[in-house]
Amino acid sequence: MFRYLTEESENADGEPYFYRNVMKKISLVQDSETYQTRANNIKDKLMLGDTDVHYLDFIQTEYPKQINGKRVIKMYERDRERDVAINALLLGTGIRVSELTNANYKDLSLAKNTISVRRKGGKWDAVPIASWVIKYIEPYLSIRTQRYKATLSTPALFLTKGAEEPRRISTATVELLVGKYSQAFNSVRITPHKLRHTLASKLYLQTNNERLVATQLGQSSTKATSLYTHIVDTKQRAALDQLHEDNE
Repeated sequence: MFRYLTEESENADGEPYFYRNVMKKISLVQDSETYQTRANNIKDKLMLGDTDVHYLDFIQTEYPKQINGKRVIKMYERDRERDVAINALLLGTGIRVSELTNANYKDLSLAKNTISVRRKGGKWDAVPIASWVIKYIEPYLSIRTQRYKATLSTPALFLTKGAEEPRRISTATVELLVGKYSQAFNSVRITPHKLRHTLASKLYLQTNNERLVATQLGQSSTKATSLYTHIVDTKQRAALDQLHEDNE
């Protein structure tokens, strides 16, 4: 149970319920799950290769074909640019869902391709944004003020409609919209934390550098990044098998 609460389950902020498994102090209780086993359990929930691009394009073009009802369609059309931008920013930075929802409009810099977020411990960090996702973020920025009636009193980067004025989007709402779109995309409902895993895995595959991945994720050590090396290993093994098949 403690392993599940510290390693697999997530709260509304996309974080584990506990960060330390105290039951590991008991020597008679052995953790039978290796990093490789955990990697195998989550790798199918990641958007590796070009899947992340297909996912964002799906939200924009294919998802509306799957929904019915005037009210549902109207809500989708109102929030489409915002929802795509949220998913794109998570995929292009690896920031936590709480960091995304707490970010303000002024924290985003497209000139520098960065977003400033407050990490654990209260430290500010300017996180680089993958350049390929900028085109998915720009449409939301162009309609944010007019569509959501944003003012100086509503500084949040991502807004939602309120009864009288716009409100900062909540982590629960982001969890719901990521789950909704991912379920419709490939019948696998995922969390924003899996989008974070996706970015980390792809970054490690590209750089083979655990320290760089830890820095991107805002982690003080590489201890938590070991998982991504095992996720990538499974993809490398599949690629090697494919090479053999291609030569037959």
